[in-house]
Amino acid sequence: PTTDTYIEKEAQINEEIDPAFITQVISLYQNNRREDVEDKVQLEGEIRQMVRGYPIEKMAFYIAQQDKIVAAFLVGIAKKESNWGKRVPVLDGRDCYNYWGYRGIRDSMGSGGHTCFDSPADAVETVSKRIKFLVSNENLDTPSEMIIWKCGYDCSWDNPESMKSWIQDVGMYFNKLNEK
Repeated sequence: PTTDTYIEKEAQINEEIDPAFITQVISLYQNNRREDVEDKVQLEGEIRQMVRGYPIEKMAFYIAQQDKIVAAFLVGIAKKESNWGKRVPVLDGRDCYNYWGYRGIRDSMGSGGHTCFDSPADAVETVSKRIKFLVSNENLDTPSEMIIWKCGYDCSWDNPESMKSWIQDVGMYFNKLNEK
């Protein structure tokens, strides 16, 4: 797709264009090589196709700005933890944009003790920082290693079948986006 088509599609998907989105698009085009931008646009297209019709679709642009492995984990974990935004924590009846079961302490905490985020961009930025740390600093770059997302650093308490299911389900979407 052309840049104009890409921006038009994004405007149609979002009911209201977030100023942070506009800033990120401009920054993306100014600060990256054409090949990098094309890779991000292609990744976003793959993500959108995969998650079409789910609430997480509004986050596709932000997810595609991450490193490919981080983006793949964001998509895979969100599928397992919230069915891409269909089962989410809420606060005062509103979506907390927490599609990953993330539990960082903030002023706004949703149902089940989960973090509430201010926007889709805030959610992706915050959760991707944690995943990026785990990938880069802890060398957790496969779903079987990333199981700590589900049960912490000591998974001995968790049901082995539940852990196996988490690894398989996250892995299915992780591998689809991270295979190339």
